[in-house]
Amino acid sequence: MHEVIWELKFSSVRAMAKLLFLNSNENLSIPLHTHYEALPVVGRDIDDELRGGWDDDLVDNDLPEVFHDWLSTGYVMEEHPDWTPPQLMAAYAFYLVHDAARILKEIAPEDEKWNDYGWRRDETIEHCAANVIAALECVHYGRLLLGLKLVPDPDRLADLIKQHESKKGKKGAAEKLANDPKQHAKVDVYKRWQAWQAGTESYEGQAAFARAMLAEWSNVLKSQPSIEAWCRQWRRNENIPLIEPA
Repeated sequence: MHEVIWELKFSSVRAMAKLLFLNSNENLSIPLHTHYEALPVVGRDIDDELRGGWDDDLVDNDLPEVFHDWLSTGYVMEEHPDWTPPQLMAAYAFYLVHDAARILKEIAPEDEKWNDYGWRRDETIEHCAANVIAALECVHYGRLLLGLKLVPDPDRLADLIKQHESKKGKKGAAEKLANDPKQHAKVDVYKRWQAWQAGTESYEGQAAFARAMLAEWSNVLKSQPSIEAWCRQWRRNENIPLIEPA
């Protein structure tokens, strides 16, 4: 069995995403190369909106279709209002490849070993493959949006977002959340993050903080990127945990 040359796969998908971006460049006056650099950043913001920091609870391959449906009904990202729907799909594709490449750099050397993200070698490969597939789906859905005159449908959009929030597990009985070990872990991580921001605890950076929290809650939390996503949201005063640990 031939070894997968991941960088070739990544480069191919990036090229398709860039072409999609170029073909839908209607509103952005800043030079294209500047926006190419911004693609993974904008894509990360999209990922945060879709996952809410709880990426272990969601099927990754659902997300490109979910985001396409939102865009089709008039969804606009407040932080990036000039980006067209196909460009946002391109940005999400670019981020997914960027994330896969980052994770792959930390792949465990042996099958029964774990990397800094708490993943075995096979789990890392599975994550990268899923991201490549999802990125291709983003390009596909972005192409479907090219040239369309979309008519906003606020009621339909609100319903889609409501359905997605329910799927993410954001709703449900308070008793269920109170007994969720992951929710307890998130509350503790948030308090530690607050201590770090206040200067009573010290970490070299966000990645170091996330690794430390992953080590402390290794029986519950399994993904460093999830913890890093929480940190980004907390800086924006979003997704603040409300359930006190028992």
